[in-house]
Amino acid sequence: ICIMMPQDNNQASLWNISQPPAGAGIWPKMVGHLIGGGQSHYGFFPADYYCPHILLSGRGTVRCGDKEKAIKTGDMFCIWPERNIEYFEDPDHPWVYDWIHLEGTGVRALLEAWGFSDERLVIRPGEPDVVKRLFAQIIKAYRDKQPEDAFRIVAWLYEIAALCQPDLPS
Repeated sequence: ICIMMPQDNNQASLWNISQPPAGAGIWPKMVGHLIGGGQSHYGFFPADYYCPHILLSGRGTVRCGDKEKAIKTGDMFCIWPERNIEYFEDPDHPWVYDWIHLEGTGVRALLEAWGFSDERLVIRPGEPDVVKRLFAQIIKAYRDKQPEDAFRIVAWLYEIAALCQPDLPS
């Protein structure tokens, strides 16, 4: 089950390639930029894919099972397979976020390197502004669909892992 919000402006893009770039075990199936309409509320019960998001502005809440976490600008959250996840914006602080729906054999390992797990679906990267910029670069390159950018997209996904390391527990 998925809850959708028609008042939101969700700009999604597809790049239909037959396989990820050589040597890559990950690739975005879709990317997007969402501007909340003040009442955003999404839920996936259960989710069947991986989709990290980064909050560019605003506030909201992410709920998974009996855990609930408030999120703010710069925080990241992830739709995770076999997890019931629900997320909604604060109507007093509508959100804008970027998202990347990932697939491939290396997706879970990559997102675990970012700091996500079955039990940890919200993280705060060490350098949120840089991660926001990388998400924007990935989305732009994905929309432009230049063949040489396929390798850059994969490299930027790995660069995000390096930027998320400070948030990992010791």
